[in-house]
Amino acid sequence: MLIGQALGWASKVLATAGIDTARLDAEVLLAEVMRVDRTYLFSHSQDVLAGDQEELFRIWIYRRYQGLPVAYILGKKEFWSLEFLVTPAVLIPRPESELLVEGALERTARAGPTPLIAEVGCGSGAVIISLARELGRGRFYATDSCPFALWIARQNAHRLQVADRISFLRTDLLRGVIGKGWHGRFDQVLSNPPYVPRQEVRSLPREVRLYEPRRALDGGEDGLYFHRRLLPEAICLLKPGGYLLMEIGQGQCQAVLSLLDEEKALAEVEVLRDYRGIERVVCARKG
Repeated sequence: MLIGQALGWASKVLATAGIDTARLDAEVLLAEVMRVDRTYLFSHSQDVLAGDQEELFRIWIYRRYQGLPVAYILGKKEFWSLEFLVTPAVLIPRPESELLVEGALERTARAGPTPLIAEVGCGSGAVIISLARELGRGRFYATDSCPFALWIARQNAHRLQVADRISFLRTDLLRGVIGKGWHGRFDQVLSNPPYVPRQEVRSLPREVRLYEPRRALDGGEDGLYFHRRLLPEAICLLKPGGYLLMEIGQGQCQAVLSLLDEEKALAEVEVLRDYRGIERVVCARKG
């Protein structure tokens, strides 16, 4: 089969599954099979695929046809211009979550020379690892309740050479950190908690609903179950002047701001918008 024929066939197959990015997905998968960049596919469309390449490409297209996300097929996803290992044990990192990294970096200037930062629900470790690489200093803690997610996060930390500065803890939210007696010592607490309202989980796109971990999506009845639980724990760990940064879902901003208003220890609330203009990250400083 020629490269051009393979792309045409795969695009049609994926389109019949209702995949909007059928052509792009086909190109990304074939480029990975051949270990070339996508531009090579266009300039060599008349080249013949090797037998093992065609076989693997067909397998991957079948998996994508079934709904498995491209990131899980390839076992990797780019975030903050870094490559992270991903499996169905972790949520696939989204571009909008880079706002957590941006917001944290903007606020570390007010911290000391070795900031102490925690991420709650680290998943693949994309946020805390990206932050650790950017800062080049400080001490970091990352928590998750899933041992398989923590294994992936540790692998990513080793691959990206920050494992010596990040401690990974299996715990519920921040309980394992609070148990160490570090009250009032952290400069920042970050989190992208599950925030999809439970009744909306069933209406998520098929590839998200069927393959990404539900525990990383389901935010309870109104989507704010974990935000409510996180607030008092984060306040406990933050030092005066420390920051809490939480990712939120579309349309949840006012509800989250109301929760923050109830916590008298927090002030200077700011809302960051993502590249689509959606209110995505809420920041608050401990007074």
